[in-house]
Amino acid sequence: MIADMAKLLISGIPGTGKTTVAQHLAEHFDFIHVDMEADSFKARRELGRDSEGFFGKHAMHDNVVLSWGFAPFIDKPAVERVLAAGYKFVWLDGDHVTSLRNFLERESNDPHKEADYYGQMQMILATEIIERLSPIQIDPFREAQFRPVQEIAIEIVGKVKL
Repeated sequence: MIADMAKLLISGIPGTGKTTVAQHLAEHFDFIHVDMEADSFKARRELGRDSEGFFGKHAMHDNVVLSWGFAPFIDKPAVERVLAAGYKFVWLDGDHVTSLRNFLERESNDPHKEADYYGQMQMILATEIIERLSPIQIDPFREAQFRPVQEIAIEIVGKVKL
């Protein structure tokens, strides 16, 4: 199971199951899950206003997972605060056609949302966020389908050496 304590930041390209994986870690691996985008980015705003308070609120928990599809241009200072606080950075990335399909399904197949997906992908590429922050990379897909979430969670736990 989980040894000592683990603080994780799960992010990645759109449509890779960041929130789903984090919820699974909370339900099956004794993590507290904080969705940084829930309630109109309430937790993100809290981190920006009072990072000490934000981290203090979660310090009493041994295992915390933040799920966050952050915007590299805007959120870089906040992400750096998360990493400086000892969170391990896990990046979900894989088959971009499948991630686009999943993203559009989540967005009720609104054709206007496809531009949002490509805009987010362009920001990720332009900022070289992966190269600069060197996260633990996980591919959540196999044969154009999501791998079982339990399998992804076990891989994350193994790779962060909890």
